[in-house]
Formats: sequence, structure tokens, C-alpha cells
Amino acid sequence: MYFLNFHMYNTAIIFILGITASDSRLWEVIRENGNKELCCFCSRKSLKTKEHIIPECEKKLGTMHFSEYFGPPICSCQASKMYPACPMIENVCGHNITCPNRKVYETCPTNALLQNTMMTCNESLKWTYDIINCNNICTLLNTIENGFVSCMEFGSKAVCNITCKNGFYAAQEKHLPCAEARNSTCLANAKTHNGTLIYVIIFIVICLLMILAAVIFFVAKRKMVRPSPVNGKYS
Repeated sequence: MYFLNFHMYNTAIIFILGITASDSRLWEVIRENGNKELCCFCSRKSLKTKEHIIPECEKKLGTMHFSEYFGPPICSCQASKMYPACPMIENVCGHNITCPNRKVYETCPTNALLQNTMMTCNESLKWTYDIINCNNICTLLNTIENGFVSCMEFGSKAVCNITCKNGFYAAQEKHLPCAEARNSTCLANAKTHNGTLIYVIIFIVICLLMILAAVIFFVAKRKMVRPSPVNGKYS
């Protein structure tokens, strides 16, 4: 990687000075036989003979000069395994994606939770992808209003289930696509509200019946203690 970083810096200087300029891709050359090939790095030890040098790469990128090496930094891809490459592991929206095929210009698929987005190793040896907003991406556990969404991968698809808090429900809770699950809301359970209302009504009715019973009892008791008339008159 030291070679790669040093060489990228050296190449930028060469380009600015106008020593070499090309509209073609930086790490790719067309050989004399018409084959496309990547420019690869090699150390002094691996550069055994001049035959390993790719003339097209040497012409395009020049030479390198540092304490341990001076000369063409390019050798045949058959003689070197030091390909210009992106990192093997890339963190995308909280997901660690492993890319065994990571040479420059190669692509790497993500997982189903990231909607199988394709990543590309660009000329700066960095992964690029089309995900703009990580908030729209599902993780294994996602919070929504009055509940949460748990997601898992099934092959090339992501399946999510919604779990609502007590007293809340979702229109559909099982086997949802990521985007639909993330945009769902747990609503107040109408059955719970209806049940509570019934209990309140029953309580009010019972209270009214108790008051009515008390009134009837009070009136009846007054009638029982009222004195009887003597000769048509009350004593």
C-alpha cells in the first residue's frame, strides 16, 4: 500500500506538470497485442528482468525514486500480485462489506439489507456506491414510531418484521420489504380504546344504579317512619 500511495502522489505531480496526460483510465493500458491490462506494482526483488516491465505502463506513469528503489514501478501482472486495489473490507451505512474481488475498476455486491447495491473500486482506490442517505437503509434493528423493525436476509432479499408496543398495531407486521417497514407506523389499537370505553360506560351505569337504589331506599325509609293519623289528625 506504501507503493500505491506514493505512486498516486507521484502520478498527480506528473499530470500537473504536463509530462504525461491521457484520457484513458489511469491504471489500465492497452498492450501492443491489443489486450487490456492493469498497471501493477513490483519491488526491486520481483522485477527480475526487463521483460517484466510493461512498456505502456512505464511510458504512461514514468518512474519512481525513493530510498530503496529507483526505476520503473511497473511490472507484468503475471510477475506481481501487487494490484492497485481498494480495501478488502468497506463499512457502508454500518454494514461491513467484504470484497475479495477488489482490484481497481472491479465491482463488489453489498448485502440484501443494502438493497444489493453494487460498489466500484475507482481510480483513487476507493469504493464508490449509489447510496445517498443511510437513513433509508435497513439495519438488523430499526426504530419506528411506537415500535421497532427487525430485519434479516433471505438470499438476495431483506425481510422485515414489525413489533409494536402494547396497545399499538401495524396494518401488516410480518414479511415486509425494508423500505415499506421503515416507513410504517404503529397505530393506537382501536379495540383497546373500544374496550376502555365500554368499561367506562359500565362503571357510569353502575354508579347511576347505585345512586338510584340509594334514593329509592331513602324514600322508602321515610315512608316507614312517618306517623299514622289519629281521628284524621296527626298527633
